[in-house]
Amino acid sequence: MEQRTDASAWYYERSELNGMELWGTGAALDHSTVPEGLYCYDLYGTGVPDDAEDNFISREPVETGCVGAILSARPLPFGGKESMGLQKMRFFDEEPLCTLSQIVDQMQMAEQVQTQTGYQNQSI
Repeated sequence: MEQRTDASAWYYERSELNGMELWGTGAALDHSTVPEGLYCYDLYGTGVPDDAEDNFISREPVETGCVGAILSARPLPFGGKESMGLQKMRFFDEEPLCTLSQIVDQMQMAEQVQTQTGYQNQSI
């Protein structure tokens, strides 16, 4: 297997695929270093950012040819397949890159808002 690195050592670019918020990096990540609550998927293919047709998200970690990783707060819907393409991925190039701790903070804030909204709906 290729050399994997600590997920906290990298910056991430926000993107969206099929309505799901994702964060991507061009590093092969050690999945055990990804914080609990985040799902980590390997990218494989050419590694050329503009080459969506030849880059894929793998359901399982890849042994060789990993060109990056995708993090998500929810499991990706592979629909019984082993991989999914990036053709429908929307990138937010105008946004600055973020750290792993910023992603975790953002997730925690979203969970708090969701919890508060749930409490408000129960009291109505």
